[in-house]
Amino acid sequence: MSNEICITEYETDIEGGASYFCSLLIEDFDGDKEKAYEYAERNQMWEEVPAIIIGDPDDSPAIAELYFAVLEATKELFRTKLRGTY
Repeated sequence: MSNEICITEYETDIEGGASYFCSLLIEDFDGDKEKAYEYAERNQMWEEVPAIIIGDPDDSPAIAELYFAVLEATKELFRTKLRGTY
């Protein structure tokens, strides 16, 4: 089973997590998505999503690979939702 298949299985969870955290950030920064993204980037907010979905990446190399694949997908969603770029 490849990482892409695993990520596809978690697609709804990744989207939901990114949407939730991005909406909180947008609200916290009064709709200023650029400031929200800057805060998210400084604090690596996208790391929250794979931590919730996958858990501790130190459990095994396979879990670590999955964790980091989900992390990258989540980071891209943050960038898209807050900056409008891909």
